[in-house]
Amino acid sequence: AASGTSIIGRATPPGSPSGGGVSESIVIGFLVGIAIALSLVFLLESLDRRVKTVADFERGYRLRALVGIPDPGTNTLNAESSPLLEPYRILRSALGFTAVTRPLNTLLVTSAVAGEGKTTVAMNLAHVVALSGRRTVLVELDLRRPKTFGPVELGAERGVTTAITGAAELGSLLVRPLPDLPNLLVLASGALPHNPSELLSAERVTALISALARDDTMVIIDTPPLNPVADTHVLLDNPAIDAAIIVARIDRTTREQVRHARSILDQHKVEPVGVAVTGVRDPSRYGYGYGYPVGVSFGWAWRRGRRTKSRSAAERSARLADARKEAKRAGEPRPAAEKAQARSRRREPRSGRDATGKPSRPADSKPANESRLEQSDMEELTAPSSSTPAKQTSD
Repeated sequence: AASGTSIIGRATPPGSPSGGGVSESIVIGFLVGIAIALSLVFLLESLDRRVKTVADFERGYRLRALVGIPDPGTNTLNAESSPLLEPYRILRSALGFTAVTRPLNTLLVTSAVAGEGKTTVAMNLAHVVALSGRRTVLVELDLRRPKTFGPVELGAERGVTTAITGAAELGSLLVRPLPDLPNLLVLASGALPHNPSELLSAERVTALISALARDDTMVIIDTPPLNPVADTHVLLDNPAIDAAIIVARIDRTTREQVRHARSILDQHKVEPVGVAVTGVRDPSRYGYGYGYPVGVSFGWAWRRGRRTKSRSAAERSARLADARKEAKRAGEPRPAAEKAQARSRRREPRSGRDATGKPSRPADSKPANESRLEQSDMEELTAPSSSTPAKQTSD
């Protein structure tokens, strides 16, 4: 007290913990978790530069998407009735509309980077064009990494380079991969040179392509990708080539690679007609999938409703066929009385309905309002009148 201090109040221990309750802590933790999750998603999206949709390819290349193609799984030539060829038939139809306004006898197929499916698109497109009755030649001008496509050896020792050097006649170098389809011809790459860009810029390449495109022949040229090497840059200035198709694969090509490929296309004469997008997960959104199995990698799963319906119909047909066989084997026809009873049962209207299917009522039943009217009329007739004598009523 001598120092001038005084006691204002005495401290008391708290009766409950300080801070918010359990519910408030749960809400705060939930909000913090959502914020962290959204931040991670935004970070991953910003780091992943791969193109995810067909619309992004259309914006990046400034071209329309001609077709969406699912992943076929294997590189092989399919049968004519195979559903795997349907996207390429759609692509053929799209190119047919383009050919109305511009010549389209020689078509170059390329991509931004390797692994986007350009060789698969080129081979299957040549296949479906040949199925339409037009003579088609697939030329392998990827003189760096030619591939083997099913029974077709695109990197055979005799091919383009053999024809350019004059070591053999062009007609003897053309191969028919399908004996049943004589309209489809393949010209392999031949021996790989050490200077493919310089070789592809030679005048003999132009003369080779022009010679193959005679007599209304469709020439489809498989080339290297645009970004890594300059081989396709040379071919994009070749006067014998009418147009180009860009093949782009979802979840593989980045936005920067698309922009770079588009800038290369802008610097050359051959104009691309569109983009064929591969690796599409939902083909039905891009003109494919009607009545066919769909899947990411064509590991085929039929649409659930259609398969269930077709399976049940097949089972009913099988049971009906078995029943007919049993009846035929037994050789016992149905009795005449049983047939007549069945016919009369079919003619009888269902309960509560007439022969036309409309609701019916028994003959002695009447609507409620009619019965009430008849009852009131009877009461008026039978009741004595106030102005009539009683004896007249009895009479």
